[in-house]
Amino acid sequence: MAASVTPVGIDLGTTRTVVATVDSRNVPQTVRNADGDATTPSAILIEGRNVTVGKEAIKAVATDPELVARFVKREMGNRQYSFNSGVKKYPAEMLQSFILRRVASDAAAALARPVRDVVITVPAFFNEPKRQATIDAGMLADLNVLAIVNEPTAAAIAYGHSAGQLDHTGGFKTAQKVLVYDLGGGTFDVSLLSIRRREFETLAIDGNARLGGLDWDLCVAEWLAEQFQSVCGLRMDATHPAYPELLTEAEELKHALSVRPKVPVRIKVDSNVLKTELTREQFDDLTAHLLDRTRFTIRKLLEDAKQKWSDIDRVLLVGGSTRMPQVVRMLRELSGAQIDQTVSPDEAVAHGAAIYARSQIPESRRSPADAPELSVTDVTAHPLGVLGKDLQTGRPRGKVIIEKNTPLPAERSARFPTVQDGQANVVIRVIEGGDIRGLHATPIGIFRVEDLPPGLPAGSPIDVTLKYTDDGIIEAFARVLKTGQSARIRIERQGGLSDQEKVNWKSEADDLLQSLGLG
Repeated sequence: MAASVTPVGIDLGTTRTVVATVDSRNVPQTVRNADGDATTPSAILIEGRNVTVGKEAIKAVATDPELVARFVKREMGNRQYSFNSGVKKYPAEMLQSFILRRVASDAAAALARPVRDVVITVPAFFNEPKRQATIDAGMLADLNVLAIVNEPTAAAIAYGHSAGQLDHTGGFKTAQKVLVYDLGGGTFDVSLLSIRRREFETLAIDGNARLGGLDWDLCVAEWLAEQFQSVCGLRMDATHPAYPELLTEAEELKHALSVRPKVPVRIKVDSNVLKTELTREQFDDLTAHLLDRTRFTIRKLLEDAKQKWSDIDRVLLVGGSTRMPQVVRMLRELSGAQIDQTVSPDEAVAHGAAIYARSQIPESRRSPADAPELSVTDVTAHPLGVLGKDLQTGRPRGKVIIEKNTPLPAERSARFPTVQDGQANVVIRVIEGGDIRGLHATPIGIFRVEDLPPGLPAGSPIDVTLKYTDDGIIEAFARVLKTGQSARIRIERQGGLSDQEKVNWKSEADDLLQSLGLG
């Protein structure tokens, strides 16, 4: 096949983004950016109509923190979030599109070919609005998103290549169960996968879309602020102009403590100078509650999957934050299993995405040199159901239709009654997660069954079917049983941009990105 149509894999990270491709020998390679670096900081500097992505944006945090958008991945799917540049407010999808456009342009220059077809990875625990928001960001960046793949699954694919686990046909030599512990800059996933030959079957997933290395940094930054107040009498919180620099210093201290037992602290804020030291033991104590949250999540996943540690062949570490010694120590004590650090924490996810992308090339475009096709089966990260009213109490009541950890694709149905005679339509609110009362649930959309037959009596049954596609996108159907009439359900997604918003922001993105030379 022509090299110009080879897709790439993109690990769109909270703190850093990585692009990878597969070479002529089907070996994944990281594509370096225009700065010559393997990773691009996921930061966006917006100055009026000028947009800067990456290293220069990070530098601007010290002088113009209010103009720099960071950690946007945590806000994907959040309709209440926007970044105010002082000129315009930008949704998370638009900000992520700037990053995607920059790294795709850099990759095109490095590979000397167009880059448009991509596979983007997301945390396994991302819900549907976050996944759809990621697809929308790709569209705004003028990319064709072939698939959304879970980060732990991509890491497991890369592991097979990097650890010599594959035979001459490209399949795993031995069947195995792998637990992937993925602690990145802003998100945490734990996934249990069964691998047989070229089949990757996810058995269970859990995680936290707002837990990652950033939270360890925040703990250290808070400790530094306390030290400044104690030693210098200077009060510092997140609103202090120097706080972004404090957070940067905290990240550097964390990195240093991954290889050294203690590090000196020397920070100057205005005329205030803090000189002290931070030990690894202190660091571990400051952040123990965060590590405990990951420990609890692992235990819950094993319970949900009805698995024991003795059933697991390997624990695979992924994500830059797994470099912290506390992580390896905790997992060894907890599992007794082999802790595998053979994959690059920063690059494995992008490599796996590139391998998967190459394997999914349509048959009509494949060549004998292309990698054998991989089969990836994911599961639902959250229960999917509807929120209605209890007819006896009148209170909200949730009903799960597709359970958490159901293999994808999945299709399930539930029966609901009309509530009054002659009802013209039925409104069904679709939710992910939450309890029996619908508390803490994520609204996914509103399904409307329109134009019910006149004179339909109260209590008439309507079957509602929810369907999850392979990449986690939701479809819905309904049928009125009494009449045999099929009713069309329209989903109005509440977690993302409307069609008109996409058109408007796409035009805005094309105009703005002229300043990057990417339009």
